[in-house]
Amino acid sequence: MKTPRRRTLAGLATVGALLVGSGCSTMSPTQALKPAQLSDGVSARVGNVQAHALVMVGDKGQPGVLTGAITNPGTEPVTVTVSAAGSSSPTPVQVPPGAVVELGSATGDASVVVPALEAAAGTMAPVQLSTPAGGQVQVQVPVHSRESLPYYSTVTPPATSATTGTPTPGTTESPSTDTAEPTTSPS
Repeated sequence: MKTPRRRTLAGLATVGALLVGSGCSTMSPTQALKPAQLSDGVSARVGNVQAHALVMVGDKGQPGVLTGAITNPGTEPVTVTVSAAGSSSPTPVQVPPGAVVELGSATGDASVVVPALEAAAGTMAPVQLSTPAGGQVQVQVPVHSRESLPYYSTVTPPATSATTGTPTPGTTESPSTDTAEPTTSPS
């Protein structure tokens, strides 16, 4: 009679161990089912367009540059309007169909520049993304100084031409309100 009793106890112990072991996965959702932020920046979706690894690089009161990428998996071009705190006008970023547009890198396709950052390094800054079809979404983007990590040291606002006032490709600038005619002195 000892053998059936041992088998019963061993079977109950096995079932108990399986129930306890499976309880861990029941109480904890699988990570693959939830989006994860696996970079310094944050990601967002507005309609069909996705923004990835958004980070504002700069120091409070100084110019800042938004880095990251915007992808358009659709079949039509999309204009994403980016508005960052501290900027007086939004920046339109054209994203071709099936393409990725890099923001803020030296080889980047577009630049979103904030003339004077309102947020200090180590905090979050609001950035709004909008598309005609997808509406708008506001995300809190981390702010890093250029000295915080080596790969941010080269992220700087693009240069503008001093003679023409024309920004480099991919950037926008507020139109000049200076409409005065040149003056000449009588001879």
